[in-house]
Amino acid sequence: MLRWVLMAAVELHLDFETRSRTDLSERGLDNYCDDPSTQVLMMAWAVNEALPQVWFPAAGPMPEQLELLIRRNEILKIAFNSDFERTILKRILHIETPVAAWADPMLMGRHASIAGDLAFVGEVLGLAEDKKKSADGRRLIKLFCEPAKRKKKDPPGMPEFNDSTTHPEDWTKFVEYCRQDVIAEREIFHKLKAFRLPPEEQRMYELDQEINERGLPIDVDFVAKASKIVTEEREELMAEMRALTGLENPNSTAQLLGYLKTQNYEFNSLGAKWVIKALGDAASELTENGRSALKFRQSLAKSSTAKLEAISAFVCADGRLRRQYVYGGAARTLRWSGRQAQPHNFPRPSVKKIEEATAAILTGDRAEVRKFGPVLAVVASCLRGAIYA
Repeated sequence: MLRWVLMAAVELHLDFETRSRTDLSERGLDNYCDDPSTQVLMMAWAVNEALPQVWFPAAGPMPEQLELLIRRNEILKIAFNSDFERTILKRILHIETPVAAWADPMLMGRHASIAGDLAFVGEVLGLAEDKKKSADGRRLIKLFCEPAKRKKKDPPGMPEFNDSTTHPEDWTKFVEYCRQDVIAEREIFHKLKAFRLPPEEQRMYELDQEINERGLPIDVDFVAKASKIVTEEREELMAEMRALTGLENPNSTAQLLGYLKTQNYEFNSLGAKWVIKALGDAASELTENGRSALKFRQSLAKSSTAKLEAISAFVCADGRLRRQYVYGGAARTLRWSGRQAQPHNFPRPSVKKIEEATAAILTGDRAEVRKFGPVLAVVASCLRGAIYA
């Protein structure tokens, strides 16, 4: 019993630096982990207030003490945006840990109405210079965590990624940057201890993580056919809009606004409410060509394109779309927000016969889809068909 109490008093602060051919921001954490090129470069870690140590997987196995600390569920593990560290441990290092064994200063910050990244939260809390996140991090991550952009003058045989052999001085800075992240995260954790999630919210967050890891089952055939239909329709609409306006890029707000001014458009914005107002004003002096251009813009602005692109980019190899919900992501309210495809924010259907329209999309034939209304509006109305029970 005494040993358990002593172990429970231990806090393990940790932070990973990884590299991959896959862009984390463009494909998501699960696809990032699935890429065979993804590797852990280093892991900085500290027990309680000790100076951070760094483990380099390329130099040898994880130290036994560190592995014991990670595997013991009663030991609190602390990381900013802990979902990343927990997933890297599970998917890359094959060490599974329960959500309940983690505390996340990022969530504590949100609970305190401080929503932002590590640097932002540290700035709001007024961390001392020696406790802050290093300002050089973005450059170092680009240098070591992404494939190197080689130049013709580089000697042959250069590795795909930069490392300690290609940039020894910057590598030393990178290691210190990783250590400094642990120091900054630890300082934020201590300053925000009063904002640890209460038991009810902690259970809610654990459920959130379970839902996010399970993901949403995606009908990839529907997404592929809907994407093809949307692409074809947008290309046709853009061609018609170019012919109407004479603009090289009518999708450009500046170019289109300039054209509309010649058509008696009275507003200085193309925001949705102004477009609706212009089209709804019977007394407006807007020309017919101006009205047609605005209607083209309304059609092209349908959210179907962006959401289909996001689903296609972030869906996993097993056909599931993961990590789409962000616990406490709405600043100051602790409400959920979304990321990427944002499935909680699909457009409200404007088509009545959704099942029939969805079946038409699955034929891949635009002519069939057009029977239910404007093609982009029909696809937007049927977006929920991308997710199946």
